[in-house]
Amino acid sequence: MYLERLKEMQAILEKKSTREHNVDMLAVTKYQSVSAIQELYSLAVRSFAENKVQSAIEKFGSPPLNKIRSCIALHLIGRLQKNKVKKALETFDCIQSVANLDLAKVIMKKTTSCVLYKDPFPLYLQVNPLHEEQKQGFESLVALREAYALLQGCVSINIVGLMVMAPYTDDTSKIRDCFKITRVWRDSIDTSLGLSMGMSNDYRIALEEGSTLLRIGSYLFN
Repeated sequence: MYLERLKEMQAILEKKSTREHNVDMLAVTKYQSVSAIQELYSLAVRSFAENKVQSAIEKFGSPPLNKIRSCIALHLIGRLQKNKVKKALETFDCIQSVANLDLAKVIMKKTTSCVLYKDPFPLYLQVNPLHEEQKQGFESLVALREAYALLQGCVSINIVGLMVMAPYTDDTSKIRDCFKITRVWRDSIDTSLGLSMGMSNDYRIALEEGSTLLRIGSYLFN
C-alpha cells in the first residue's frame, strides 16, 4: 500500500545525501494503526515518530510491535510535559521536543539519577525562531546556547541536533526563513549537530536549507 510513496521518498533522500551530508527520514505514525506500522516495518522502515507518550506506549507496547521494538528507533516529536519525562525516557529512543531550559533540567536530573540509561540519551533542542505564539521552543540564540552549554556538560545526555516546525502557511518565504535561521543557529553552536527540519508539506524547502532528518507522515500514508 505504501511502497510507491516510500520508494519516491527514498529516491529523494538518496539524491540529497552525500558522504558529508546524510539525510534520513522518520515515519510519523501519529494517526496510524498498528497494522500500518507493521506494513512499513515489512518495507524496511526502521525509524518512527510519535507525538504523544501515551499513544506510543499503546501502539509500540502492543504484542505485534513489542516483538520488533528492539529493532526500531522511536522518536518523540510532540510537546512533552515535565511530569511525563520519566515515561518518555522509558518509551522513546530519542526526544526531539526539548523546548525550554526547565524541561532540559528535568531530563538531565532523570537521566543522571536512573541506572537504566547506560548510554547518553539522545536529545534534540526544539527552536522557535519566528516566535510563533502557538509553538514552543527556544526563541533566541542566547537562550539556545545556554541550554546547549548546560546539557553538554551532562554525561547522561547527548545533544544530537536542533528540531524546528515551520509555520503552516502557503508563504514559502516564511517557511524558508524558519529553516534558514535554524541552520544559522546550529552553525553558530556546533556544525556537527543534525537538523530535524521538514514535514510532508515542506520537506523540499527543508532539504534545500540543509535538513538531515525529515519527519514524514501524510505523504506516506495518504
